[in-house]
Amino acid sequence: MNTFLHLFLGALLCGGAAALLTAAENSSLTGGVYCGYQGWFNAPGDGSGRGFRHYGKDGDFAPGRCSVEFWPDMSEATESEKFPTPFRFADGRRAYVYSARHPETVSRHFRWMREYGIRGAMLQRFLTELRDPSGQENADTVLANVRRAALLHDRTWMLMYDISGNADFELFARDWKRLIDTGVIRRDDPNYQHHAGKPLVAFWGLFAERPESPGWFERAVDLVTSDPVYGGFAVMAGVNDNWRTVPGEAGDRIRRIVSRCAVVSPWTVGRYDNETREEWMTRVIPGDMQWCEKRGITYLPVIFPGFSWHNLHGGKFDQIPRRNGRFYREQAETLLKFGVRQIYVAMFDEMDEGTCIFKTSSEVPVGESPFLTYGEKVPPDFYLRQTFAFSQRLKRDAGGENGAAERTSPPVPPAQDHGPHSGIPMGQRFRDAMSFENPLEQPDAIGTPITTRRM
Repeated sequence: MNTFLHLFLGALLCGGAAALLTAAENSSLTGGVYCGYQGWFNAPGDGSGRGFRHYGKDGDFAPGRCSVEFWPDMSEATESEKFPTPFRFADGRRAYVYSARHPETVSRHFRWMREYGIRGAMLQRFLTELRDPSGQENADTVLANVRRAALLHDRTWMLMYDISGNADFELFARDWKRLIDTGVIRRDDPNYQHHAGKPLVAFWGLFAERPESPGWFERAVDLVTSDPVYGGFAVMAGVNDNWRTVPGEAGDRIRRIVSRCAVVSPWTVGRYDNETREEWMTRVIPGDMQWCEKRGITYLPVIFPGFSWHNLHGGKFDQIPRRNGRFYREQAETLLKFGVRQIYVAMFDEMDEGTCIFKTSSEVPVGESPFLTYGEKVPPDFYLRQTFAFSQRLKRDAGGENGAAERTSPPVPPAQDHGPHSGIPMGQRFRDAMSFENPLEQPDAIGTPITTRRM
């Protein structure tokens, strides 16, 4: 039995348990698994005034008017976290969804990250959402929830600005400066992810095929790295999969920008499927790794569990099948074989494109909109358990740097931790987290639904 399978079976047989961060794990991406965290789901009654944002289409969420491929597992949610929908289960019971505005929901998500060995989350911050007051207020509220949850559950977090659909540099600059000025982004935040000796911020959308992106990236990198007030950060560049090989001046410009960054993370969702995965990864990833190694840049590859956006865009249902976890597991195994030292999972909570790994329901509503499940005979945390398995391999392989030893089952939380909050009792940590206030202004204006996609 190979080591990965042994770890996975151990995780499958045992319940998840907390694993605490060390100071070294906060200071570098090395040895860690990180997830993209959308945090973009809203529901009527959550205080946002945005309706079923990212659940439905054009503000309407009902059978046949749906944009998600999976249904969230609501079995652990408190009553205040359950938002009713027009959907029904086969026996007539009403189906409920969550909102990322609810702090208990985001806290639970981060608890799951802690229990299943996910070191931290990269919170997506879309410029398209920031252009209207409602979108900015909602993004700020979710950001506050994420900061609180990271503190409470000892996870790292960082911002990832996504310029898909909006490359307004001045909009970004105003937002960045506001977050620095109000103390939302603090260089000394013990839970904010660092790398290469500096706090890390990610920018996503550097594509040669998007002519507006290079100029935006050049200005953004200048601001956050070199500005005397708003600089001092390292940059992670989210790029297209062809970033290293795209020809011409456009490609050369992309690579010059990447050379100024501490981390590069090429997007792979939809770039291969079950049939083409092995050939694609073998052809592309070793060359990417060699290019980065020569230049001292950290390579953060992206894996995803499957893909489907039938309800969102009308494409093929279950377009890239998960095959009971095999597709996800084989990507991780290949990366580990290549010697990758850190992995980015797309995504933790992305139900719209069917790439989520968090707990989803095996019982789904009936009606005109079809939904995927992880399988009738697998637990709702199936993909979290898979993630735990390869996270332990990464920790073992990075043991020389982070002092982490391999385990074959989720670890049992010690009475005293040695993470960035070592010495602070959990009860006090909970009170600190719950008393955290969002210093940002929260205007009441209501925006119109927008949809942003990376494919």
